[in-house]
Amino acid sequence: MAGNDKLLLESIEKGYFLDHEEKIKIDLSSTGIVFNTFKDYMGWDDYFKVIKSTLKGLFELGIVQTINRIGVRY
Repeated sequence: MAGNDKLLLESIEKGYFLDHEEKIKIDLSSTGIVFNTFKDYMGWDDYFKVIKSTLKGLFELGIVQTINRIGVRY
């Protein structure tokens, strides 16, 4: 991506990361983003806070500009 310092979701082949408490696994791919509870389910309010802050960070940092699919698994 010469001349473009932003990483678009479409250019991500596949990868994942865990939230800082290692309770949620977040899968990134060219088809979207999927949030999976990795350990015990913490309840919707806490789960949604992590989802919301992750999406906000991805957009604010310019890592993604659009997302076509978001999956949420418990």
